[in-house]
Amino acid sequence: MKNKSFIIALVFAVVASLCFSMVAYGGDTPIIPIPGGGGTSSTGSSSSSDSSSDWETPTESLSVSTTVARISITKCTFSTIAAKTYTGKAIKPVPTVKYKGTKLTKDKHFTLKYSANKKVGTATVTVTGKGKYTGTKKLTFKINPKGTTVTKVTSPKKKQLKVTWKKQTTQTTGYNLRYSTSSGFKNADTVTVKSNKTTVRTIKKLKSNKKYYVSIRTYKTVNGKKYYSTWSKAKSIKVK
Repeated sequence: MKNKSFIIALVFAVVASLCFSMVAYGGDTPIIPIPGGGGTSSTGSSSSSDSSSDWETPTESLSVSTTVARISITKCTFSTIAAKTYTGKAIKPVPTVKYKGTKLTKDKHFTLKYSANKKVGTATVTVTGKGKYTGTKKLTFKINPKGTTVTKVTSPKKKQLKVTWKKQTTQTTGYNLRYSTSSGFKNADTVTVKSNKTTVRTIKKLKSNKKYYVSIRTYKTVNGKKYYSTWSKAKSIKVK
């Protein structure tokens, strides 16, 4: 009987100890005894405000890192900006920007700034990272002159043809004429007209009784480099 009573007492002591530990360390308001004191107190009690209480509720400062890894915009891929045609207004194409295959959004992930994007020549787009993207990347694109059209083709004399076209002087230096017996302009010859005010040119030493195709484009020279419009629709004539 004594052994049985001892075992029962031991079980109650262990259970009581476990209960105290759960309350002290796992409850909503943890209570931790401070060694050396003789009194009892609880942070949940409103009956004591003694600063020398033997019981305290521990506080813990949690720090969460909010640092976002920055990505250089130069690590992105950029679409090639196709050549544009002069309009007299600022031209602002938006390139496609991707990072590891994911398309980025303008004004959310990057901003754009343009320069030299109104006249014929080479324009620049500066892509600046935003948010977690940082740094800059410069892209360029061409602005070509506006084209013109062939208005009339005749053969005034033997082995000759005469070409007339519409004058285009805005942002234009001159013209290129091309002519060939092939409608696809295979092995075509080209004549350069250096004045943008000229609108007529006679081409000689051609083959008689042959059908010739003629097309024209404009060009502008900027800092020693030529920028060309697209070729006009072709006109044809049988040379005398």
